[in-house]
Amino acid sequence: MATRNVQLELLNRLVTEFHVQGSPVEWVEFLGSLLEGWPGLNRIILTLREIEDQTTLTIYDTSGRNATMIPVPGDRCTTLDKDLPSAEGLGGDFRAEGIMEADFLAAEDDRLWFRLLGRANARFGALILTFHPRSTAWTKDEQFLARFTDHLQVCLENALLYRRIQRYQRELRQINRFAIMGEIAGEVAHELNGPLTILLGNAQLLMKQLDEGMLRELGEDILSAGLRCRDAVQRLLVVARGGEVHLQPEVTSLERIVDDALQSLYCVFKERAIDVRLFFSQGPLYTWGVSSELVQMVTHLLSNACDAMQDQPVRRLILSSNRKDGSLLLRCSDTEPGIDPSILPDLFKPFITSKPPGKGTGLGLSSARRIARKYGGDVLLENTGPEGTVFSVLLPAVHSTQGGEVTHNDPRPGR
Repeated sequence: MATRNVQLELLNRLVTEFHVQGSPVEWVEFLGSLLEGWPGLNRIILTLREIEDQTTLTIYDTSGRNATMIPVPGDRCTTLDKDLPSAEGLGGDFRAEGIMEADFLAAEDDRLWFRLLGRANARFGALILTFHPRSTAWTKDEQFLARFTDHLQVCLENALLYRRIQRYQRELRQINRFAIMGEIAGEVAHELNGPLTILLGNAQLLMKQLDEGMLRELGEDILSAGLRCRDAVQRLLVVARGGEVHLQPEVTSLERIVDDALQSLYCVFKERAIDVRLFFSQGPLYTWGVSSELVQMVTHLLSNACDAMQDQPVRRLILSSNRKDGSLLLRCSDTEPGIDPSILPDLFKPFITSKPPGKGTGLGLSSARRIARKYGGDVLLENTGPEGTVFSVLLPAVHSTQGGEVTHNDPRPGR
């Protein structure tokens, strides 16, 4: 049993030396250094829930004196620190309580399980101490360890509050960047409007002079790309002047959206020797939205894939489409080396990119998801790794007559 002086010294060190700017691994390693040599102590396990859909589980092994952090998906959060009457104090059958699902407790070990409670008794985690089964000396210190945990939960709550403030500050800086970009976008749109008008006018005159053939097809591509640029510039001008953009959605085919996106990147595919393969389901697939926005969405995904495969020996892009549970599924697969795991939690947030400065804005994926969700769909990361990356695009499926009229499954609000 630890003497009173030793107990007071441990509590004093905990309060004065705890580093709120640290990480869960550093916190658990600090706890391990404080409790080093405690009779029978085997492992220190800390679960913390910083955000609703993510819990971190950190394990410190006294034999190896090292800590390991494991992210736990949202659907497993409740099994790791759920509020059970028997969950505090000397542990019973943890397998029945779901804690053994993570396979980090030895069934024969004794353990103490303490809930970490914040304001209004809101649970934000749990501290689990495991002891060798043949060691009983620690049972005399159970009351002190409970006091120790009370002090620890105050330190951890302050640390999580600090991390939350840091996150809010990052979001505020991001909002400020958006405001600056809005001003710049308005100026750029104004400067582009004049030259773009000349370009479109000359393209239309040129089309009248060309007969059928390759030159006319190239002219059509120029005119189509110019019209998309004009629409984008007009949207920027409207937003920069404080107005709202009102574009008329329509029924359009997924094949046409993908084809327009591929056409806009044709030169990129050719220059970088990217093998593009299409596998579309039989029969037309119709969805609902502003065509230029949907093309922009697919273009963002394709452009990201092209950049990610730039240094790969095999550069292959596979697009496939079919129906899934009343929606249209467009799958985009490439041979990139895999997305950096450190950015995966924030992958679809604005300005998040693994590209070097000057090579990307980090807006492509966030913009693609925003457009898809605007029409009741979504953009999801399906898989990433050394063999490549797969993104899935879900869009509402509609049925159309030859005239383009929606016959049923109209996704528009109030229809």
